Formats: sequence, structure tokens, C-alpha cells
Amino acid sequence: MTRSLIAATGLALTLLTAVPAALAFDDAKYPDLSGQWNAVRLGVRGQPAFDPSKPWGLGQQAPLTPEYRAILEASVKDQANGGQGNWPSGTRCLPTGMPA
Repeated sequence: MTRSLIAATGLALTLLTAVPAALAFDDAKYPDLSGQWNAVRLGVRGQPAFDPSKPWGLGQQAPLTPEYRAILEASVKDQANGGQGNWPSGTRCLPTGMPA
């Protein structure tokens, strides 16, 4: 019993001496990112664009494979006709966000 207590005490002391001193957080090292963040829209309507300097939809010129380009084109065409595109969660009234 005494050996276990001595071993546990020794282990605890070893761990406590190995912990480095906690450094205080220095605000001066990091930029002040507080405040309101807004997406840059530049007069483009609809879904927020990945590149705000380009028009929405196919105008984004995303580097897609032919398979995914066809999916995007079908979605944009459906949205132009008043549909939901490839966003089926909207037709089922599910909330936005992941994993939708």
C-alpha cells in the first residue's frame, strides 16, 4: 500500500513539474477581427457568389468536371424556371445548413 502511494505521489510530482508555465493571452499578437462581417454582393442578386466580382451561376466559371457542370447547368435552368434547383431540402421545408 505504501509503495503504491509513493509511486502515485512521485508520478504526480513528475507530471506537475513537467507542465510548462501558462502564458497569458496577448491581444497585441492578433488583429482585431471584431465587428460586423457582411458578404460582398456587388449588386448580384440571388445566391451569394464564391467570387463576388463575377456574375452568379454559370458566370462564376467554376472549375468543374463535365459531370458536375451538367448538374450545375440543370440546377441553374430549373431555378430560372422558378424551381428549387438541386436543393431538395427547400421543397420539403427543411431548415438550411449542413448536411443539406
